[in-house]
Amino acid sequence: MAKPTYNTNDIAKVKDLDADRVEAAINWMSAVLSEDYTDFFEDIKDGVELCKLLNAIKPGLIAEKKFKKSKIVFVCRTNIQLFIEGCKKLGIPETDCIETRDLYDKQDLASVIENIYAVDRIAGKHGYTSNSIQGNSKYATKNVRQFDAATLAKSKSAVPQMAKGGIYQKTSGQDGYGIVKTDKSMQQPSQVQGVWAQGAKKVDNKGMDGYGIVKTDKSMQNPSQVQSAWQKGSFKQENKGMDGYGIVKTEKDMQKPSQVQSVWAKGAKKVENKGMDGYGIVKTDKDMQNPSQVQGAWQQGANKVENKGMDGYGIVKTDKDMQNPSQAQGAWQQGAVAQENNGMDSYGIVKTAEE
Repeated sequence: MAKPTYNTNDIAKVKDLDADRVEAAINWMSAVLSEDYTDFFEDIKDGVELCKLLNAIKPGLIAEKKFKKSKIVFVCRTNIQLFIEGCKKLGIPETDCIETRDLYDKQDLASVIENIYAVDRIAGKHGYTSNSIQGNSKYATKNVRQFDAATLAKSKSAVPQMAKGGIYQKTSGQDGYGIVKTDKSMQQPSQVQGVWAQGAKKVDNKGMDGYGIVKTDKSMQNPSQVQSAWQKGSFKQENKGMDGYGIVKTEKDMQKPSQVQSVWAKGAKKVENKGMDGYGIVKTDKDMQNPSQVQGAWQQGANKVENKGMDGYGIVKTDKDMQNPSQAQGAWQQGAVAQENNGMDSYGIVKTAEE
């Protein structure tokens, strides 16, 4: 499986070249080294011309035996690295120096031009004043100041400006909002109240109706003061000619409803229960209207049972003493007490009729 190939050109942030700055850099190097370049970036690709440029600015900065012309990649990259180290020795900041791939791989040729401009800026500090790129700025000169112990001690007690607060400003020449006015007549703003400050004007509502609407007709400008129907309220009504529900009846006979109680108002009628059994069910057969007065089995109670050889619970006992339990009947065994049920049917319901 073939190894993947990577090309840093794909991820490099390439800057656009400025043709004027490129031309100025070429002309300056040609003047310093007395060389003519047919293909500038190809001619300086091996780094030799750049090393010569630094030695022209400061002789002996890079030993001549260390760099040489070659087409071998390693040698070319070594030459470019010597140029970068020489720039740092001259005092050029690292941010203004190129990287090897910027020149050899042509990834950022704009940075190469900026590095040449940086060499021109630093050249004056090392005594080179023969040639210079026109309009190129220079590096600032350090201004190191020394303070005595008394000055340093005094600085420790100084209050920072931010801690002092705002500086007092005279407001002369400013209007009421603090805006500076150059015209003298504008520096003293009028104290007269504006329309909004005065408030609404008093308005006479002559020529308007009761809703404030202007009326051009004289007869409409003084609206009537008579109360409207809604303002007066409802009229008193005589309820003559109405029935008990307030419904108007045109016929005289209907205007006075009857005071006779209705069927629902009277209630249920009294009903005689003759010919019914004890449940109120009507019986047409005469024999069924007088139910039997004989007691049922539940009413009579249990039959008397001879339980010799058993105790009171009906359990057989082999012991003779236990085989003759008491023969007295209990309340449940005796059954219900006979009741006088005169005037009652077999269910104990009182019947007033003989039938």
